[in-house]
Amino acid sequence: MARISGLIFSADPIKETLAAAEHLLEFTDEVVIIYAKSHNDYKKIKADNGDKRIRIFYAIKLGYPEPFRTYGIKLCRYSKIAMLDVDERFSNTGKAKELLDSGTADTYSLYRMEWSGEGNKAAYTKQYRLFSKHSIEWRGYLHETPRITGRKISIAKETLHIIHGEGNKGRWRYYELDRVFPVDKPMRIAIREAYVGYSSGKIHAFGILAFLMQKYLQSRKEYEGLPEKNKLIIKKLRKQGVIRYLGLDNPKKVRMLAEKYKNKEQGIDLLIKMLNERYEMDKG
Repeated sequence: MARISGLIFSADPIKETLAAAEHLLEFTDEVVIIYAKSHNDYKKIKADNGDKRIRIFYAIKLGYPEPFRTYGIKLCRYSKIAMLDVDERFSNTGKAKELLDSGTADTYSLYRMEWSGEGNKAAYTKQYRLFSKHSIEWRGYLHETPRITGRKISIAKETLHIIHGEGNKGRWRYYELDRVFPVDKPMRIAIREAYVGYSSGKIHAFGILAFLMQKYLQSRKEYEGLPEKNKLIIKKLRKQGVIRYLGLDNPKKVRMLAEKYKNKEQGIDLLIKMLNERYEMDKG
């Protein structure tokens, strides 16, 4: 049987984070937590953790986890990985282990059950939560669909799915980064929003085309109004991705940044500052 690493990215309270780790330990051999709350909270969760199978690392808080996906994957000891958000659970941990043990695919596409908030109706989105270490690549964009190499299989939701915390009610949050540095092309933004609206039942199939055109024109207008400096940064991000552009695929760089900014203001504003600093370095 394969040895399995669990992986969690968290800026959530300690109790909920460790509860998610305990869930993963039902079928994994270790859990790696990338903890991005305050540095004091990081010291507290380290002190509260009594299980040696749970390994906790600190990262600065950038507002969303994708830039640290590569960092977390590199810290996992085993090639098979099960990844969850703090408010997610596998519907059947035995099935999750069975899939990873089988070696049938390198990456498994799972349905995640959301809540539309309308009559408690469930909607589903596709997520990649079970994979082999070298079969998946994130570039660091918000709500990104990663690049998949190797064999990929989609699993029926009746076999195994992800249960997402009901408190989310199926709403996707669009952060400031998308407005200031819209790193996705206008049509990709429009398609993403249309998919979310349709899957949650807010957009009828007959209204998708009109919605796409409206969102595309809106996004294009926002992009054309950006300063030239921002456009140059966007060009770099499209080519390299946030992870490679900022060096977040290097564990030493991540640890250095965490130490440098641990007592300073964090979040999307810090990410924008880091992008600007990198731009100035490139220009100089």
